[in-house]
Amino acid sequence: MHLQGVLSLGENKSPETSIWPKLKALINAALDDLIRMRQKEGRSLFSFMKKRAESLARNLFYIKRRFRDAIRDKLSFIKTDEERSVFLKDTDITEEIERLGFHIRNFKNKLSKKGAIGKELDFIAQEMQREANTMGAKSFDVKVSARVLQLKSQIEKIREQAQNIE
Repeated sequence: MHLQGVLSLGENKSPETSIWPKLKALINAALDDLIRMRQKEGRSLFSFMKKRAESLARNLFYIKRRFRDAIRDKLSFIKTDEERSVFLKDTDITEEIERLGFHIRNFKNKLSKKGAIGKELDFIAQEMQREANTMGAKSFDVKVSARVLQLKSQIEKIREQAQNIE
């Protein structure tokens, strides 16, 4: 450190005015690139979320139709009203289907809003997951159960991406 030129305590005399214009141009270019990339990512996420929501709606439509048919078939084999009542109490997913349908519509509406919607989308996806879990637990039909698994997988993908949105 005592050798000449190794350590200098003097100030660099280059004027700030010559550095700032170059630095400002670089910062502005970097910010413009960042904004473009975020817009591109936002469009991609919007497309992904929209497709997933539409897939959820299609699967839910199938589940609703299949459940109606399966319940009708199953009830035709149950002899007493008491047995029917118990069976329906344990297996009826009509409420969950309706609530999940509401959440899907709400999700699509929020998706089209401007501003910070990531937390809201994540919350809605969490509610969708809850309804799908209940449907899966109550389901007595193999085809309905298979579709519920597809729903749960799609919802999980939505939740993962929703956490990337402001």
